[in-house]
Amino acid sequence: MRRTARPTGLLVAVLSVVAVVTTACPPETGTPEETTTTTSTTTTSTTTSTTSTSTTTSTTTTTLPPDDPNGRYVATTGTDAGDCSASAAPCLTVNYAVGQAVSGNTVYVAAGDYAEIVAPNKDLTFKGANAGIAAGVSPGVRGTESVVKGFRNSGNPGTISYTTTIDGFRIDPQGDTALLSATLQPLVWLRGGTTVVENNVFSGGSFVSNCTYTCTTMTDSAFTVQSGSVTFSNNTIENFRRPVTINQALGAPATSATVSGNAFTGITSRALALAGSTGVQMGGQTVTGNTFDATGRTSPSSPAGITISNGGNVISGNTFTGLASGVYLDLCKKFVTNNNAITGNTFTGNNGGVNISVNTDGGQCVSSATEGSGGWVAGGGRINGMTITGNNFSGNTSYAIRHAAFNWGFFTATAPTSTGPVDATCNFYGTPAAPNYASYSYPPGTVAANPDGVIGTAAPETSVNSTPWRTAAAPAGACDGV
Repeated sequence: MRRTARPTGLLVAVLSVVAVVTTACPPETGTPEETTTTTSTTTTSTTTSTTSTSTTTSTTTTTLPPDDPNGRYVATTGTDAGDCSASAAPCLTVNYAVGQAVSGNTVYVAAGDYAEIVAPNKDLTFKGANAGIAAGVSPGVRGTESVVKGFRNSGNPGTISYTTTIDGFRIDPQGDTALLSATLQPLVWLRGGTTVVENNVFSGGSFVSNCTYTCTTMTDSAFTVQSGSVTFSNNTIENFRRPVTINQALGAPATSATVSGNAFTGITSRALALAGSTGVQMGGQTVTGNTFDATGRTSPSSPAGITISNGGNVISGNTFTGLASGVYLDLCKKFVTNNNAITGNTFTGNNGGVNISVNTDGGQCVSSATEGSGGWVAGGGRINGMTITGNNFSGNTSYAIRHAAFNWGFFTATAPTSTGPVDATCNFYGTPAAPNYASYSYPPGTVAANPDGVIGTAAPETSVNSTPWRTAAAPAGACDGV
């Protein structure tokens, strides 16, 4: 009986060719052999399978893109020599590549750990191994990270503004205790010209549930920028005390920021601060589509999602969970805080939703009794034009909205007077019913918690107007509650 021969097996050969590759094409009968030349990096994989009756050969060729002529390359296998301009001969450290780069270059950093704080001193783009792959609220599939301790302009952050893009890194103190200071020491600290920080994972180390802003067992700050055009988007920020600050330094160009698509977790003091510096009135910023989650915190930690000390901000489409207050608006005579819009957000399982409070007169604020002098800027300490509309409040144990301007009297200060009431119409308060309204007056008495309700001054609706309200959740629920 004749037996059919078994396959003799599988032979795989891999050939990697760099720089110049010549590929032969089978010649047609009577014609010379043709050749094709390319200067890209090419990897060819040939598989041969043989049986008793036939031999099949298949070839797969992958051509990598050529090096960026404006690029500098860094890898953990590199050497700090040369100009870092070839991916086949990378440098070892990011800062060495910065030194070789010229303004406008892109520094490509391969996956691996780099125990350095990068010091941009010119206009540069930095691309990690996950550049273009979102982290944050809607993460993509990320591979091994390029890990650095941070990015800081010389002088922390100095007085010179650079255009800087940071894309696709993991930014982590890597156990460096010098980065755990109780004073604000951001891992990424930039003066700001045009700043884009996107698709990064910021990690402050292990989560410490009761770590407020004075403790040194968890990293303080992830990112601070002090001027210019700022985009902070699609980042994950985990386990920081007060991770992100957008402000405007004295003498710096105006700040215009968009903060979007970021996921904040492990917050123990506050997640995002929007504020001018003393003597500076920062314009409005846009904060949209982020999640702020402080689930797991323990006393004395009492974090806010966003703190606001400026006017004209648009806070929309965000989700706030597990916080002492979702949005904390800080009334102070040295800042103009008019025309803030808080709209289309979801506040769930917090102590409070929106807290309009008063900074201690004579503390960080000022004690002047005369508007326009002694630090009390014209228009300071007011909330004219404020809107809190189209939001969903549910499971907030102390209040949905708290208007605590009565505290001016508690501090025996001359109180700025806002034009009211605050427009808090068309919100949903967890049920079809009207929100309960609790009234404060000075001197303040004891007012019990008012879950998912409104706390204001004087008679109902004189400081906060919550009618009409939504009888079902926004955005689909009708605003027909009267």
